[in-house]
Amino acid sequence: MRGASGRRRGLASSATLAAFVLGACQIAPATATPTPAFTPTPTVMIPLSTLLPRLPALPTATATPEAAVSPTPALPPQAGDLILHEDFTSNSRGWPLHATRGGTVAIAAGQLTFALKEPLASLAVLLAESVPADGYLAVTARSLLCDAPKNEFGVVLRAEGDRQYRIGFACDGSVRFERYLGPGLEGASAWKATPSLLPGAPAENRIAVVFEGSQFTAYANGVAVLSYTEPLIEAGQLGLFARTERSTLLTVAFDDLDVRSLAAASP
Repeated sequence: MRGASGRRRGLASSATLAAFVLGACQIAPATATPTPAFTPTPTVMIPLSTLLPRLPALPTATATPEAAVSPTPALPPQAGDLILHEDFTSNSRGWPLHATRGGTVAIAAGQLTFALKEPLASLAVLLAESVPADGYLAVTARSLLCDAPKNEFGVVLRAEGDRQYRIGFACDGSVRFERYLGPGLEGASAWKATPSLLPGAPAENRIAVVFEGSQFTAYANGVAVLSYTEPLIEAGQLGLFARTERSTLLTVAFDDLDVRSLAAASP
């Protein structure tokens, strides 16, 4: 009995000790630690230019004054004193303006304008004032509509009725000398390509001719482009013309016509 009683006391003592140890080792419940609020970090934007390699500085351009441009080409040495100037602001000189089936000739906006509308049409007007048999004529020609390469415009020289000479400038930038001994074209030189003549339309050219005796020299924008010898007609009126070939449309306006005498020859 004592043995059993002792075992019971020992178990009791062990139970008491175990309870004490468990009580001493009891873990207090964990307390949750608050999570700090998130503060976003501002994004720093880096300019793209700072990521590219630097290029060497370019030299600064220095502006240079533009060369003075003459409003009209220089006169040839043969050109002498001014006889008349026509700016076409009115028809005080009595140009024979008219309208035909082939087209019209009119003065408007300070220009003498030829507007042709049929194939093989030809219109010409002559200056009423008399001029010397030898001289210099220059005029600004503005081609406004050219629908064929050999549509032409230009200067009438020494006109006597149907007899006359013409210097024709074509829409393709070529030039020729023409002779009329009746109502139609009687003869002409070959067309000559002329780089100084601006072709096509719209285009503006200063065309001119020196006529002295049987010698004719044509100019386009100050450059001599044609020389021709023709002795048949010695004197006559001056004028302007326009003519179509196989096409139907040509419009050209003339302005600032000058007629000069020839300069005296140097002794």
